[in-house]
Amino acid sequence: MSKKIDGKKTVINIVAGVIFFIILVGVRLSLSYLYRHTELLIFYFFLVWFDESLGIILFFLLFLLFFVYITRKDENEIKLKPSLRIFTVIALIYIAFTNIFEVSERYEAVLIDNKTPSAFEYKYNIIKDAIDGNTITKIVPVENIEIYYNHYVVDTGRSSKGRVSYYIRFKIGDIQYSSLEERSTAIYVKELLKCKENIKIEYYQHTGMVKSIDGISKNNNQDLRLHVLASRDEEKQEEESKEQESIMKEEEERLNNVMEYSILSESIGKKLSEIEELLEKNCIKTSYKKVYISSKMYEVGCIAFYNDDIVYVVKDNLNEDMLVFPTIEEGMTRKEIIELLTDAGFSYECDEFECGMHGKDKLHTKGHSNGTYIPRQHTVWFSVDK
Repeated sequence: MSKKIDGKKTVINIVAGVIFFIILVGVRLSLSYLYRHTELLIFYFFLVWFDESLGIILFFLLFLLFFVYITRKDENEIKLKPSLRIFTVIALIYIAFTNIFEVSERYEAVLIDNKTPSAFEYKYNIIKDAIDGNTITKIVPVENIEIYYNHYVVDTGRSSKGRVSYYIRFKIGDIQYSSLEERSTAIYVKELLKCKENIKIEYYQHTGMVKSIDGISKNNNQDLRLHVLASRDEEKQEEESKEQESIMKEEEERLNNVMEYSILSESIGKKLSEIEELLEKNCIKTSYKKVYISSKMYEVGCIAFYNDDIVYVVKDNLNEDMLVFPTIEEGMTRKEIIELLTDAGFSYECDEFECGMHGKDKLHTKGHSNGTYIPRQHTVWFSVDK
């Protein structure tokens, strides 16, 4: 009969232990849920304390169940009760020790003012932030923000399991903070780092824990997700706008270059004042920086004078829409010149009718000199003696 009673007691104690284990898990999940939905740091404080102590509590529970199992007989139970009391005291002392001096591996990458705090310092700062609630908001460049992955191993007794905790690390001046976050929050912030130049971070004064990202609560996954999508669209629109602006600017420069070249080419033989008047009339700024008095017909990159009156012009505002006029040597045949112009990317016209006007054994091009720059679409006119 006594064996049946002992067996009942054992079953009851084991069931009680299982229920206690379920309660522990429920408490852990409840604390996590309450912190995410209320954002009250007091729940985070108990969550940290619970995570720090959970391992030893479960160990104590299993050890207690083992003692219950081996003390089914009343006489043994009486003898072992003092041992259970001693073990309980030791377990409580150890729990207190771990919560004051050590930080579990899950929290070991926390940084406050560039330092990893002790368990006591961390919990003390959490309590201070929970009481006063003071936060600081800063616009932080994305190069001063990173997502840090802390890999650690949990020893379950029979085996070891790898774990990862996620941190948002950010730098304010010379001070660095590292805030432990949920995986989803870390993922959304990582995506924001790809499509933004700056992120507004609100963090608690004493712990450096992130409270909000760009004005959105870090625990509000739905709003953070929508914010990431909106930021991506904004970045895409900004890139398209910049690209369109660049295309328009290039086209405007190309048209200005063509217009300027056309005006300057038609100005050969005119006075400098007349050329400047033409440029001003067409709203074109003069591109030359130096003026040389020269007996040569062309000076690259400048406006050259002949006898202080006759002006010969060479384009000097070069860009990708301008091609260098190839070097054409005297004595080249028409075929050789055409091949040279074709290789250089120019279209051409050869006027054989006018060749006789230029004398024998000479090459003639209209308004161009070797090494000058000509618009890509410009047609080169030339003549050679037969």
